[in-house]
Amino acid sequence: MQDAPKNFDRLMKTLLPMEFRRLLLAVTLLLALPTHAQRPAHYDHRDADLVNALDLFSKAKYGAAQYEFQQVIERVSDRHSGTRVEAEFYSALCAVRLFNDDAGYRLLTFMDEHPEDLHVPAIRFELFKHMFAQKKWEDAIAWSDQVDRLALSPEETEEYRFKRGYSYFQEGDKEKALGEFAQVTTTEGVYGTPSIYYASHIQYEKGNYETALTGFRKLEKDENFSKVVPFYIAEILFLQGKYDELNTYVNPLLENPEGTKRVNEINRLAGEANYRVGDYAAALPYLQKSVQRVGVDRNDRYILGYAYYRTGDCQKALAEFNLVVNAEDSLAQLAVYHMADCYLKLNEKNYARNAFKRAYEIGKDPKVMEDALFQYAKLSYELSFDPYNEAINALRNFLKAYPNTPRRDEAYEFLLNVYLKSKNYEDALASLDEIQNKDLRLKEAYQMLAYNRGVELYEGRKYADAALFFERALKYPANQSVNARSHYWMAESYYGQGDMPAALRKYDDLRNSPGAYSTELYEQAGYGM
Repeated sequence: MQDAPKNFDRLMKTLLPMEFRRLLLAVTLLLALPTHAQRPAHYDHRDADLVNALDLFSKAKYGAAQYEFQQVIERVSDRHSGTRVEAEFYSALCAVRLFNDDAGYRLLTFMDEHPEDLHVPAIRFELFKHMFAQKKWEDAIAWSDQVDRLALSPEETEEYRFKRGYSYFQEGDKEKALGEFAQVTTTEGVYGTPSIYYASHIQYEKGNYETALTGFRKLEKDENFSKVVPFYIAEILFLQGKYDELNTYVNPLLENPEGTKRVNEINRLAGEANYRVGDYAAALPYLQKSVQRVGVDRNDRYILGYAYYRTGDCQKALAEFNLVVNAEDSLAQLAVYHMADCYLKLNEKNYARNAFKRAYEIGKDPKVMEDALFQYAKLSYELSFDPYNEAINALRNFLKAYPNTPRRDEAYEFLLNVYLKSKNYEDALASLDEIQNKDLRLKEAYQMLAYNRGVELYEGRKYADAALFFERALKYPANQSVNARSHYWMAESYYGQGDMPAALRKYDDLRNSPGAYSTELYEQAGYGM
């Protein structure tokens, strides 16, 4: 609304004073003074100075007129003389027209000294207009209550309604302002179009967009408002979700933007409209122009960055996102999350890993948090930091934070791979135990991990523990060779413990297992037996 008051002030300065009806009445009364067939010559010219002053006033020569009215006041000593009272009234009006500092005081003084004068209603109206011109909105409203509306001409009534409505508008009483403007919007006078504008703006603020749009459309060709209303029309179409209609409306405006105010904001609306329907390529030219305005906020930067991101320009996307991430809100989380993906596309995996970690730590959007932590864990594994400890911790944290995630099995498989690389067989088996749907590949991995751990324990002469792991190796008998070896070393573990019956059973299990006969273990089992 910052443009409109300037337009209004310019409009007000073009208005001609409306007191000529009173002026004509004053002159008529002077000419109607009683005459006689024979009277002194000086009588004919007794009030010639007042008539001259009124003539100057009618020609808007207020400085000269005020001087002449003051001469009349000084000439007539009788304070109750009609001539002097008339001069005092118009002298006060001259002070108003000349914006003299004492204008308000002179109007009030006249009313105090002549409370019963016929000019008092006009003085009240002038005080209302004077307070309005001084932008003393509360005082203007107070004086408007004292104006005799029935005594006003149609033109004065229109002025009264508009200025009273504008005063309410400035005081924040939009409902009363709307009621006053509504009385003027259908008129053809100078206050008709400003009333349409302010009434439409109030409807816009109230969310009555269709009513506001109808009003703003009426002002598209008005010389005072044609530069202002396009933004409001565009924004209403945007708020209504009429994106195609918005594009159709703004394209001619933006091709010749000199005649339109707030062009960069109109570009923002057009860009965001295309952004919302997913046409990022079409959105970019508008968004690029819109960020040239003063006061671009983080949301605008994010939208431009995301449009670059979706159109594949990762470098420009990163530049915009970097202007958004210095916060701890959901917008920063989304920006840094998309930055991570940009770094991946640019093969900057370490930067991507750190960005995913930051997106998780901001902790606003649960879905973003889950995926960011998972991606961070994957990259930690892939980049083999510390060695593997960071990947292990990240995957464990992910599974702890999201136990029911659809990526549960995938996360455990990554964890398994980390453990295999670090030869941490027991933790690797624990990860495999958590994977609910194991394919043949994972079953083979499980069998081999259990067997290898059993061998480690056997070599450490921990025969009881070794036997337990050889038994786990037989849980998924996917590989016949590993099956045979597991039976054999399980028997050896029992033998090492001195449990001969158990050892005999396992030796026998080996000799009866498929494919064992063709191996050297068959004879070794016989020797053991």
